[in-house]
Amino acid sequence: MHDPPSPAQYPLDISKVTTVKPGDLGPYGTSELVPGVFVPDPRQSYRPESPWGTPQQPIDVRDVIHVAPGQLAPSNYVEYLPGWWCPRYHQP
Repeated sequence: MHDPPSPAQYPLDISKVTTVKPGDLGPYGTSELVPGVFVPDPRQSYRPESPWGTPQQPIDVRDVIHVAPGQLAPSNYVEYLPGWWCPRYHQP
């Protein structure tokens, strides 16, 4: 007689199994179990994310400008996304 197996470390709900055509990408947060079959990745955190804190230096959207490629932004502005600039004093 053998001892019963230990409880599953990562129990799987069959409704969470996703099947796609082999070679296609699976949903975000899943791992490919066998070709075309994806299951939730146990290394992912399934807890809801905590809410963002209050920004230390919020950016006023009225100060954000878009600069066309090849053009120069004002000298007191910094690029925070390609082509998008905001005043330097808003940056940490």
